[in-house]
Amino acid sequence: MSDTPEKKEAAEAKTPEIKPAGSGLNPVGGFLKRVAGSPVLKSQYFKMIFSLFIISAVTALLLAFVNQQTAPIIEEFQLQAADEARQLVLPDAVGGFEDAHYTPSISSIVQSVHRARDGSGLAVQVAPLGFGGAFNMIVGVDRDGNVTRVVVLTPTGETAGIGTQIEQDTFLIQYKGLSENVRLTADGGSVQAISGATVSSRAATEGVSAALLAAQEILRGGAAG
Repeated sequence: MSDTPEKKEAAEAKTPEIKPAGSGLNPVGGFLKRVAGSPVLKSQYFKMIFSLFIISAVTALLLAFVNQQTAPIIEEFQLQAADEARQLVLPDAVGGFEDAHYTPSISSIVQSVHRARDGSGLAVQVAPLGFGGAFNMIVGVDRDGNVTRVVVLTPTGETAGIGTQIEQDTFLIQYKGLSENVRLTADGGSVQAISGATVSSRAATEGVSAALLAAQEILRGGAAG
């Protein structure tokens, strides 16, 4: 028995229409078409773009102004902190410090060398590479070429509670008085590595060794302007 026209119409009404792929309207394209076709929308669109440009430009100018105003303050604070650290590693120095104009020829981890104005020694800043990246240390060396003290300037980024122990005086005191063979005991030296933090301990030791070699080179009369 053939379907009646009424049943065919009902069946067609229930069958969803399948649109070919790509026939849907692109929301962005549709918006742009509406903007292009409407002077009012076009005006609003360009006003919005212009406002965003102005906001971005003003923000950039403000950031530049703030940086210009704060940069000298930050630099002065860093210089003061470094000078205080130099005094810590050479406590007997009188009259402050001056740049020794050291030209690195031994190790690239040597950042700078400053000489005590009274001739009592040198303060050498180094940046050895530890487990968590490079970190800054200042090493004091007296006029006889012996380590006086070592101070870590910034948090090392080493493993908390283990590698970070290299920042403490209980570890750093081991370098005091050394003038040669600055190595871990595992490498034939006298510095005891922190348990579980051999990489960090070796990095600090290499930093002190590089600082000591640089200072001794200057004390012998080389590599300084």
